[in-house]
Amino acid sequence: MKLFDFHIEFRNANIRTRCASDKIDEVLAYWNSKLDANNFEGEERRSKSSEFIVDQLDNDLHHNNNEIAYDCVAAALWLIATGPIASAATPFLRQGGVTVINEITEVGERKYNFRTRFDEKTSASMQL
Repeated sequence: MKLFDFHIEFRNANIRTRCASDKIDEVLAYWNSKLDANNFEGEERRSKSSEFIVDQLDNDLHHNNNEIAYDCVAAALWLIATGPIASAATPFLRQGGVTVINEITEVGERKYNFRTRFDEKTSASMQL
């Protein structure tokens, strides 16, 4: 089984998990269904996904609720897979053996920057 390490970091909160590369499509479909159930469309899907992650981590809700932690990972993976770096990043996630780090910083009131980076070896191999 191919795996990749996934880290999500916001202030003092973080999630560190290992993900199965062959489950990416399943996780993306799951998060899409959550967005569909809430009738989110267009760019609202990205902003609501980002807000969800930040709110859960900011309130430490991911520590004692496995479903919330899973949803945070699903939302963060969805943001990567549907964002501007998707074509460069997704093949590395699918092949496994990498570490992807999603660093979230506050850039204004309720405005956040999601910076995705990879381990040094993978970063050197990427052409963004």
